[in-house]
Amino acid sequence: MVDLATIHPKVAERDIDGITTLAEQLGVDLVIVGPEGPLVDGLSNRLKKHGIACCGPSAAGARVEGSKVFAKELMDRAQVPTARWEAFSDVQAALAAINRWRGPVVIKADGITGGRGAFVCMTKVAAEKALHALLVNSEFGVAGRRIVVEEFLQGIEASITVLTDGESVLPLHVVRSEKRRDEGDTGPNTDGMGAWLPVEELYEQQIEEAIEAGIKPALEDYRERGMNYVGVLYADVMFTKTGPKVLEYNCRFGDLELQSMVRSMDEDLLDLLHRTATGTLGEFGTELAEASQATTAIAIIDSAYPRVESLDTVTAIAGLADAAELEGVEVFLGSVATTGTGKSKGPGAAGGRVLTVTAVADTVEASTALAHEAAALITFEGSFHRTDIAANAGIFA
Repeated sequence: MVDLATIHPKVAERDIDGITTLAEQLGVDLVIVGPEGPLVDGLSNRLKKHGIACCGPSAAGARVEGSKVFAKELMDRAQVPTARWEAFSDVQAALAAINRWRGPVVIKADGITGGRGAFVCMTKVAAEKALHALLVNSEFGVAGRRIVVEEFLQGIEASITVLTDGESVLPLHVVRSEKRRDEGDTGPNTDGMGAWLPVEELYEQQIEEAIEAGIKPALEDYRERGMNYVGVLYADVMFTKTGPKVLEYNCRFGDLELQSMVRSMDEDLLDLLHRTATGTLGEFGTELAEASQATTAIAIIDSAYPRVESLDTVTAIAGLADAAELEGVEVFLGSVATTGTGKSKGPGAAGGRVLTVTAVADTVEASTALAHEAAALITFEGSFHRTDIAANAGIFA
């Protein structure tokens, strides 16, 4: 990133005062907030109070990601189709509900957990372990003191992201992503192991229905309560046999989803984000051009992820240059830190989701093959990536 931007290491990600002061000192025209934490803390509110345009919702808007219970209550109030759910803070009460439902469930921490607080439980034993981890062992601290138990849904899962300036709504390209850590869509939930577009598994009418039923009513609910939602709204949607159902909302871009989208967009994303923050999105229009190319993204992680987010020791990453030399490949560095000295100085893996390999081509099949070829070239101690990303592309559930 040093080659692309000026780094200000003394200002922390959730230092609201520090970020606002820095923005004023630099005289910036626009602040784009990537992570959910600062938005939940009210960074957008503070910046706007100081007259600085910000692409990101207020603290009230960010509650759709900051609290799963709040999001579910919003869905019910706005009549957004979603999975049956209940909220609990007591293990025995949650177990009683699970016994009544008699089927697989998904158990989620109420607060922010970096994509690691959701447990897909196909058995009662798995559900008991998840409840124990959240409510007894407090593995996610305050974020897990309250939980949501919801029915397990089956179908085609896709991510729908829109930009909104409080009035106009602009849907971006739909992306499919793989959230489970291990091959065959198994293992613990993560914040994403891979993604691809275009999504040929869905019809345009299904996507339009998801936007009309799953996203616009939520934004209208905010307007009715005098709190226009401005920024990015991302919805994980399960397209079931009975129609689309929203699994959850995020108040920011998904990493792999955005990394896929930007590689196939003809539009200027910065212009769209500036329009979003300044209330001029409606002047752009109502839709993007079709994706110019297919894109596949593959996350390369530390093998301990998602159990351990950061490592005590940073290990060198090999093969980055070889992967980047492949035509159509772009590597996005994520959880990295500098390692080595002198000529051996370079990026090292710092744990968690270390980097993302993206590849573009004429078809998803071709972009997937290229992404896997590039991912195989990159290694570091404990590195791991799924080799079956996009294996289900084009397959209808």
